Amino acid sequence: MASLSAFQDQFPTLYADKEKELGGTPTTDPNFHYVIRKAWILEWARNSYAKLIGWPDKPYDVIANGLENGEVYDISPTSLPGYFAKDAFLSANPAKKPTVIDSAYAYKGTAGYKENYWVDFANIRLGGGAFVNGLAQEETMVLESPELANAVASPNDYITRRPSDGDGVGVRQGCPRPLVVYGVNHVIHLTEPSPKPADRYWWTALDKDELRKYVVDLTKDTCGRNFNVLAMAAPDLRRHVGGKTFTGKEIEVIQDLFNTFVAGFVKATGHEPQVNVPADQKFMIHTGGIGTGIFGNDKVVVYVLQCLAAQHVGGADLTFYMVDAATVESGRKAYEEILGLLKKDTKIEEMLNTAREVLARY
Repeated sequence: MASLSAFQDQFPTLYADKEKELGGTPTTDPNFHYVIRKAWILEWARNSYAKLIGWPDKPYDVIANGLENGEVYDISPTSLPGYFAKDAFLSANPAKKPTVIDSAYAYKGTAGYKENYWVDFANIRLGGGAFVNGLAQEETMVLESPELANAVASPNDYITRRPSDGDGVGVRQGCPRPLVVYGVNHVIHLTEPSPKPADRYWWTALDKDELRKYVVDLTKDTCGRNFNVLAMAAPDLRRHVGGKTFTGKEIEVIQDLFNTFVAGFVKATGHEPQVNVPADQKFMIHTGGIGTGIFGNDKVVVYVLQCLAAQHVGGADLTFYMVDAATVESGRKAYEEILGLLKKDTKIEEMLNTAREVLARY
């Protein structure tokens, strides 16, 4: 079993410093209209946290853990992880049909599991553009959860994808280094107008009172506030490797995604891939279309490979959020078709080649 490497950051010291820093950004700064609004959101989250939990009188450590022995999952444009050719895909693991929820994360855990984790669709560095111009899934999660924002504000280098080539962002150019952050509190909920604006920077045109209308204070909602984060980063298909472009169904993409998800689920469950995990040792992973936004990954491919990775690791069940019905239907069909074509003890590399052939038709 891989051991854990822990990082410790004092909360709320770093959070308070970041809020003050952003709030003091001069109007001449080219990013002013982004960061001043992030300062407002941090202020509202702090106020909600103080009402719900009580703002800490004394700093305490927020713990983030990463995988040691992460080299098991090292991948590059010219080399695959050794376990691809050596290990058999653990198709004997019972695979529970994923739960699908048509809403954003509510951070309410599923009963009957040893632990629940919520996937942060991480950038190569934890937090992405949380303190600058981003307001996608990862940045939203950070801004809604002060302890997570505190970790992102840390001088520690929270890498979720170690570069093996170039900047590490492109397909098979980065090695997965998943992180977990324990005991994060969800204290506000960021919403958006309906219908969703075409301009993803719509929020930068609002003044403080207007923006406040889209920030829901969860002071009166005492359910599901505390949760654990699993941060992992999908490849960015916009980054070309050797001039090659990707649609999301190429074998290189499939290899990268499967490797990323296996590493993340191993980190969450705390064990290497195995069969017959006892019921009281199982974990629920709350996830969705990781990497299917601006990174350009295929929705069906991401759904199927998360299912395959969870089955291979064992002891990890999945709940998908905000995945459309057509993706789920196609994903389930493709997943079952792949399993039906596999022979006993098929190596992972062969299984992924089969997955590529099947997914090409979806």
